[in-house]
Amino acid sequence: MIVAEQLAKANHLRNLQQIQEELAMSWLIADKVDDAYAVDPNDTMGNMAADVAISGSDENELFLLPFFDVTVDRIVYILKLINMDKIMGDLITYLRRDASTVAGGFRTIVRAACVLLRAYTDAQLKKANYDHLKICVDLDAVLYGRLLDLAHVDIPLDTFRRQDKSNVVRSLVAPGTRWTPQLAFLVASLIVDNEIADRSVVETVLNRLQAAQKREMFVTLLTFCRYVLHKSALERRRQAFLALCDVNSRTWSGRLRILRDLFG
Repeated sequence: MIVAEQLAKANHLRNLQQIQEELAMSWLIADKVDDAYAVDPNDTMGNMAADVAISGSDENELFLLPFFDVTVDRIVYILKLINMDKIMGDLITYLRRDASTVAGGFRTIVRAACVLLRAYTDAQLKKANYDHLKICVDLDAVLYGRLLDLAHVDIPLDTFRRQDKSNVVRSLVAPGTRWTPQLAFLVASLIVDNEIADRSVVETVLNRLQAAQKREMFVTLLTFCRYVLHKSALERRRQAFLALCDVNSRTWSGRLRILRDLFG
C-alpha cells in the first residue's frame, strides 16, 4: 500500500481510492462467460441404452466456487484498503440481477458472492440488511439458476425459489419429459438437496444419470438412497422402542393400581 501511495504521489494522482475501487470492480468481471447453452439442445437420451458404462465427468454442470481463487484474493485485499461500505452495495446488487444482464454471467455473480463472504463481517453486512446466511441462500439460488439454464427449464428464478421443490421435481419427471443429461443432473440435485425420497422418481433419475454417464452424480444419488434407508431404519427402531416403552409403562401403571387397591 505504501508503494502504491508513493507511486500515486509521484505521478500526481489524487484519486488513488477511486482507481482502486474501479480496479476491484473490473477484477470482479469474469473473463469467461459461462455459456449455459453450449450444449446441443437436441441431445436427448431416448436412443441410449440403460446399461451404458458409466464414465466421463460432470464438467458442464459442476461449478467449483472460486472462494480461494487468486482473483478473489486480490479483490478482498484491495477492499481492505478502501471504503468497503461503498463497494458492498454494488456487490450485493450483483446477487439480485439476472445473469443474462451481467458481464461474465453466472461466474461474475458467484465471484461477487465469494467476495462478500470473505471480505465482510455480519456486522458490516447488517448495514445493508444482509448477512452471511442471506448470501448463501442467494448463492444457492444463483447456482440453481445456472442449472435451470443448462437444462433449458423455463422457470423464472424468483418463481423457482418460492416453489415446493418436490412439486418441481415431479413436474420435471412427468411422462413425456424430454430428457437431457443436464435435466437429469438438475433433478438429481433437487432430490439430494431437498431429501425427496420418492422411490419411483429416484429410480427414473438413476437410470437417466447412468445413460448420460454422469458418474459423480449417479454415485451421489446412490449415497443419498443409502442415507434414506439408514434414516428409515433408525426411525423404525425409534418407533418400536417408543411402543415398547408405552407397553411397559401401561404394565407398570396397572401393577401400581393393583397395589394401591390392595394396600390402600
